[in-house]
Amino acid sequence: MTIFDNVFPLGFGTNRLPIKSASDEEGIEKSANLIADAIRAGVEFIDVTNTYSRGKAMDAVKRAFEIYKPIDGVTVKMRLSADKTAADAYNTAESILKQLGISHAKYFYFWSVFTYEEYLQTLKPGGVFEGALRLKKEGIIDNICFSTHAIPNDIVKMLESRNFDAVTISMNLLNSFSFNDVLRTADDLDIGVAVMNPLGGGIIPKNPEYFSFAKGSDDRDVPEAALRYVLAHKPIQIALSGISSHEELQRNLEAVSMEVEEKDEERLNRVNVSISGLENFCVGCNYCSGCPVDIPVMAIMRCRNNLQFKPADQNYAFLPEYVQQNIYVCGKIEQDFSVLFEDTVNPCIKCGKCEHNCTQHLNIIDAVADTYKRAEYSNWSRQDRINKLKEIIDNTPDNTIGIYPSGITSSTIRRFYEDNIEQFKCKIVSFDSNPSVWGSDDNGIMVYSPDDILDVHPDVIIITSYKFKNEIYENIKKYESYGIKIVKLSDDNELPWLL
Repeated sequence: MTIFDNVFPLGFGTNRLPIKSASDEEGIEKSANLIADAIRAGVEFIDVTNTYSRGKAMDAVKRAFEIYKPIDGVTVKMRLSADKTAADAYNTAESILKQLGISHAKYFYFWSVFTYEEYLQTLKPGGVFEGALRLKKEGIIDNICFSTHAIPNDIVKMLESRNFDAVTISMNLLNSFSFNDVLRTADDLDIGVAVMNPLGGGIIPKNPEYFSFAKGSDDRDVPEAALRYVLAHKPIQIALSGISSHEELQRNLEAVSMEVEEKDEERLNRVNVSISGLENFCVGCNYCSGCPVDIPVMAIMRCRNNLQFKPADQNYAFLPEYVQQNIYVCGKIEQDFSVLFEDTVNPCIKCGKCEHNCTQHLNIIDAVADTYKRAEYSNWSRQDRINKLKEIIDNTPDNTIGIYPSGITSSTIRRFYEDNIEQFKCKIVSFDSNPSVWGSDDNGIMVYSPDDILDVHPDVIIITSYKFKNEIYENIKKYESYGIKIVKLSDDNELPWLL
């Protein structure tokens, strides 16, 4: 028995809502009606947080509750990069519930726990886990859960701590084999499992010929087959789908609700045989582990699977294909495995151990060399980021640093700086075009309107938006004539710090 028993198997992901900007009232209303229709159809799990869909996903969910009815099957997410104490966790939950217009939620999430060591930090006296326990004791939340892109071994250890009621993992046809131990452990401990990215972040629907092996006689198309494949794993009870239209909602509802003749075990056996036989495809068996110079071979090879497909994420469609590929390789290594190269010098000694042990007979040595070349082109390493921040930030007490826009990337920069360089001595402020956040406190950083730039007069403004960095620069470059330095966190060849 898990907390997801008898919960409808389709979860609604709110990060792909049809909202074009923070002021897109028509898009917010359209999204609210979409969510309301999903609830009306039986959806009981809504994955939401305040950074999704231009920062307006929670507004859309609240409006959906007003249109149809409120439900408590929502995710209240706490960010480990921002919330450090029991009070932080408690206050974050209360703030989110207030924004959603409800007083109680089933699922309190430790959002994106990247490593087991990071999880252990939450257990310190006065830490965020104490805050979660207080929320549960007071009946504000029912269950303590976590979402993660950590390596499977770390996920298993977190599950074995028995501190969580459920976990959300990123699993699909591209990586399912590597989660066998995770699913087995969750099943043994009666821990609920939800899956994000069941369609590989759009890669699977955009490459139906490659994944045609997944389609059985009961399936109308590859996306439907891929969704059913994920749910065929017994421990997985919810598949989260990022939904942006009523057509997508209807197809997903039918995929999880229609009666099919093929049994789950039959589907898994049929599809897994084909996955094992894919050429030039890493199945994540991890027999390549134990590199004598500590290269994260499996992480590299798993993410290089993406090079076999055309880039699928429309958020990065404006970039040259080579940069998009680097996002799907290096960026996904960081997102999915919490690995950031220390520098871009390839440490491989070509001993051949990894290739000898590889069950798929992949050319790992060449692949590692190419990945480090991509990292060098992208300035994708811890040292590159340290150098950039040292160049941008004059960390003296009388300086003011402006970050545009506010949000999770701002917190990420601050945390990286303090973890890798030194504590901030200068003042930090944020600027944002969204009027709803003006005057708010974003983890100790006051948020201002762009019209306040001259009054605040920071020494430098760091543009952290990746997609809109050039647009933002054009809008505020006039302030350079007033002695304010304006810099972009990422150049055109570089990768976003957060995907």
